[in-house]
Amino acid sequence: MSENICYVDSYVRSVEARVVSVDPADPSLVILDTTVFYPGGGGQPSDQGLILRAADGRRWVVTGAKRAGLDVVHQLDLGDAEPPAVGDRLE
Repeated sequence: MSENICYVDSYVRSVEARVVSVDPADPSLVILDTTVFYPGGGGQPSDQGLILRAADGRRWVVTGAKRAGLDVVHQLDLGDAEPPAVGDRLE
C-alpha cells in the first residue's frame, strides 16, 4: 500500500521513497512505497513532475498518477531509458 502524503499535507513537494513494483507488461508503470503525487479523480487531474534517483542523478518525468486498489501507480515517460528498479531509493 502506497503512503500518499498529499492527503495529509498538500504542500509537501518531495519525499524519499522506495520502488516497490515495476509492471512487467508496461515498465513505465511504477509503484512507490511513499508518494506526494495526487492520483487524480472526481474531475481533478493527477499531479505531474519528476522523480530522481540520488545514487546516480537519473531522472524520470512522471506524466500522471492513478489509483490501483490501495496503491498509486506513477506513469513514467521512459523514452529509450530503463525504468527504475525495485528497491531503488528515489526522491
